[in-house]
Amino acid sequence: ASPTWTGPALPNGVKPAMWVRMDFSKLQDLMHHIEDAGGHDAEGMLTMLKAMGFMGKDAGMIQAAAGYGVDRMHCVAVFTGARERMEKMGAMPSTMIRDQDLRLVPSDATYASISKFNPAAISRQIQEMTKMMQQGRHDGMGFDADDDADTQGEAPDLMKMIEEKTGINPQRDILDNLGETIGVYTSDSTGGGGWASLVTFVEVKNADGMKASLAKIMGMVNGLGKQMARGYVRMSEKKINDQSMYMIEFPGLPVPLELCLAMSGGYLFTAMTPQGMLAALDQTKAGKEGLMNNANFAEMGGEKAVGAMSVKFMDTPRMIRNGYGLMSLAMSALSNAVKQPNGDRTAGVVMPSYSEMTKGAKAMVNIASLEGGELVIRGQSDRSALVNGCGVVGAMGGMVGLYAIPLGAGLLIPAVAQARENALDLKSLIQLKSIAQAEMIYAADHEDSTPASVQELVDQDILTRDMLVSPAGHTGDGKGDYFIIADGRKMSDVVDPSRTILGYDRAMYLKGKKVAVVFYDGHAEQMDAWEFDELMQDEANQGVNFELPE
Repeated sequence: ASPTWTGPALPNGVKPAMWVRMDFSKLQDLMHHIEDAGGHDAEGMLTMLKAMGFMGKDAGMIQAAAGYGVDRMHCVAVFTGARERMEKMGAMPSTMIRDQDLRLVPSDATYASISKFNPAAISRQIQEMTKMMQQGRHDGMGFDADDDADTQGEAPDLMKMIEEKTGINPQRDILDNLGETIGVYTSDSTGGGGWASLVTFVEVKNADGMKASLAKIMGMVNGLGKQMARGYVRMSEKKINDQSMYMIEFPGLPVPLELCLAMSGGYLFTAMTPQGMLAALDQTKAGKEGLMNNANFAEMGGEKAVGAMSVKFMDTPRMIRNGYGLMSLAMSALSNAVKQPNGDRTAGVVMPSYSEMTKGAKAMVNIASLEGGELVIRGQSDRSALVNGCGVVGAMGGMVGLYAIPLGAGLLIPAVAQARENALDLKSLIQLKSIAQAEMIYAADHEDSTPASVQELVDQDILTRDMLVSPAGHTGDGKGDYFIIADGRKMSDVVDPSRTILGYDRAMYLKGKKVAVVFYDGHAEQMDAWEFDELMQDEANQGVNFELPE
């Protein structure tokens, strides 16, 4: 045994392979040096570390050990003083994981995480960190000062600030309605075990309050969707198979995502697809087998999750198939990296075959429990780091897919909106050029004179009325979307036709960013509004009232 190890021992028969001991109370001098060197740039990191209990006079300690048994690897980690810090943060849950919590996860889960946590601590911790950041700006973080000392000034209420921007108060509308159980999983039954099968759930203690908040959130999403995404994003309430659920949709866009939310049995669920949501809600029915019925979970000590504060499970044998290819490429890169360009040094075959990799592979289970004042995490996994690596890469591949789709949607929506706006701008330029050409046609038939009004062009069927409607919208002042000069002047009297404005899009100008302009020589171009303001002051355009929209 290690002379520095004072935490819970590894199971009997396990051969120790590694010990780690990090005493954060010994790092205070180093943190002061970081503070002095980084100044305000280091505030965020130091504030977060202090809030987590890793800095300050009561900084904690982490001890960890890992070793190998006959058929698996064991690890244990101990966070000293965890209970005291959680109580101080208000994060201590009133209950621990129950069998019914584990039943919310299907027995065919490929990944699962269930935790107990008091949601009231979230806003409290945000406010505390904001307060500490504000104090840090005044006293250089003051790690040696009393932790309970008053700060200078009152920290801003971030919840109120968010409410002013969105109409949603995260504390009142969301956190105050939630219970202490939160979970996430992927499973075969909710969508094949990959990212599309991902489901999250959180306990709800005030169902009526949460329903009212969801309605408020739906209104906010739809308002922003109309304002910023031109209706390409919306949230609606629907009933599928007699089950009411909220869906976030992207009408008119090929976004492969229909994020769903639904309440059932005292929990708020989210799922990536309506099918996944229906399967997740079906799992809440009595008699359904849960995570405890997963053989790989049970084999790795899953029964000890009851009474724990959190449990994490990864079905490594199942996930290897998703990670083996990427891991093989990584091992090939490593093999090539150690080879000599002009020698025979080689690493040999680093990666076992897929059949060898999956033979006898073990799942991964980590269980965190409070033991006295300490948080103790015990884990079991496969003996092979490559097997575990393939499993993690496989699970991360699903998570990457999960994050990539909304990220892609987030990138796609502005891109589509921009493409649509560019198309509208181009349409305005085309219409202005058509108006200029109509005046030229009129002048050719009327001894070089332009019409006395645009209406003459319409009356003589040279121009259609719809060509005078801007695709950018309406100005709303009754003076028309386009400003067109039609005053009977002769085309030959225009001294500088390439600089003399014939017309412009008033609706575009009203938006204050850019404007489409057409000139007497027939060419049209789009320019910034400020450039147009300067152009109107050009000598060629002096004395013209361009009827700028207000």
